[in-house]
This record gives sequence, structure tokens and C-alpha cells, in this order.
Amino acid sequence: MISRFDMRDTIFEFIYTQLKTNKNIYIITVDFGSPILEKIKKKYPRNFINAGISEQNAITLACGMASQGKLVFVYSIASFIFSKAFEQIKIDASYNKNNINILAVGNGYAYESAGPTHHALEDIGVLKTIKDLNLYSPSDSLSAKKIVQKIIKKKSLNYVRLERFKNQIIKINNKDIQNGFRIIGKKSDKLVISYGFITQYLMKLKKNNFQILDLLRLKPINYLILNKYLKKYSNCTLIEEQSEYSGISGDISKNIIENKIKTKFKILNLKENDIYQVGTRDFIYKKINFTQKDILKKILS
Repeated sequence: MISRFDMRDTIFEFIYTQLKTNKNIYIITVDFGSPILEKIKKKYPRNFINAGISEQNAITLACGMASQGKLVFVYSIASFIFSKAFEQIKIDASYNKNNINILAVGNGYAYESAGPTHHALEDIGVLKTIKDLNLYSPSDSLSAKKIVQKIIKKKSLNYVRLERFKNQIIKINNKDIQNGFRIIGKKSDKLVISYGFITQYLMKLKKNNFQILDLLRLKPINYLILNKYLKKYSNCTLIEEQSEYSGISGDISKNIIENKIKTKFKILNLKENDIYQVGTRDFIYKKINFTQKDILKKILS
């Protein structure tokens, strides 16, 4: 089943319902809109702030409001918020223990035709370094909503990576959210670890004779539970739309080595490529040998 809304509007629809009884919720946008956000702006104008194209200011403003007990969501394009406002996330939010929620849309090559300024291929590696930051990467609108339902109940510093466009809804339960991952597909001796858009991409493979471990939370990873699954598979492949120097490949590799997990572990991520041509995500994938055919070849090799 295809989602009614994309991830961001699914979340904003949930926040809209919460605002009926909780006027302590605020949304700060950096001149970035959406259909449901317009509905929130019209119905609850006091709870909506457009900070303009000023990512650093938006984070600092959010932290100031959080210090006064407000529940704040900052909404921005991923490539801009993690890079331009890194210092503010690190100092104003993390060091000063101001708990805010960042909703970042357009990870990897999501803003495909906008060029390298809008590509977010390093965000995970950068954000993992921030103390006490919880890093989520839902792969469909349902998991995105459940993650926000969880974080809205407690004060913590959260960064939620959101994909563009509507998506295939995947079955999930509360235990999956607690574990930080879910298992998709029929039993197999081959496991593929993925998150975000790549999970959706893998599900479209015709010869998907493997199970998918869909990581919903990239930091912290629940290795105690995760390792129980990794030990069941003779072959494990990590596929991620991140730079080879970023992402979670190093974390998973280290975990497998330190815990002496006997599985054939392979990695497929993004090499250093300069993509300046305008085209679709599939066009870019073809340029960098990251197509479904390339992925399947890596999994089955």
C-alpha cells in the first residue's frame, strides 16, 4: 500500500492533531513549506515560525525556546541543516542540553536534479559525532510517524532523516521501534542491512531472495539485540547511500570484528564521485554503478 502522504506531511498531520491539546509544540521552518504545514500555519499561527533562510539562527532560536520548556521541531532541507548549522547543533543543543527535534528532508540523492549543493552524502558521519544526539532514518511514512510519536513523549536531542515523495508502507510494531530496526522478507541465509530510501529501493528488486534488516535508528544502534540477528546469517551485506567515509559501515564492521560474529560481511556505499549532471536518482545511480543490478550483484557475490 502506498502512503497517503510523504514522510514530512505524515509527521505534520500528526503534529496538527497534537496541537489541539498541546499548545507547547512549535515548528520552526527555514523558509521551507509543505501542504500540511500550511494547514498548521493557518490554524495555529502562534505555533509556527518561519526563520527565513538562516539555518544557524533557526537552531539557536529553537534551543532558546527549548530552554524555556517548549517542544520544538526545526524543519529544513537535509544538506543545509546538518552542514550549515553543525556548530549550533553541537554547542547550543548538545553542549547546553537543549533538547530539540530536527526534521531533515532530502537525504542522499533525494534532491536529484538540484545538483551537489542539495545532495546529503555525509550527514550521518557528521551527526554521529554529536554527543547525546539520537539519529533516526525511517524508510516509510508509518515508521516516520511512529518515531515522532516516540520522541514527542520525552525530552531528547533528535535528528530525523526524511525521504521525499510518497512511499510503500511497511509493517511495523512497537518492538521494532524499541529495537531500532525491523526484519523484512521471508527467511533466508542472506541478510541485507539498509535504511531510509535504500530499503524501499531493495524491496523493488525482483530477485529479492534475502531478508532486509531495516535500521530505523542509526545512533545509538542496539547492538545487544542486533547481534542476535547477525549471528543467524552466513552472508550479510550493508547497502547505504552515503560516502564511504561516512555512514554506518565502519560501526557495523567494528561491531562484527569485536564480537567475533561469523558472517561474510560486504559493503556497498558511495565512492568519491562528482555528479554535476542534472538527472533523476536512477540516472545518478547508473553513473556511479549503484543500480539495482549492481546492488543485487554485490549481495549474491
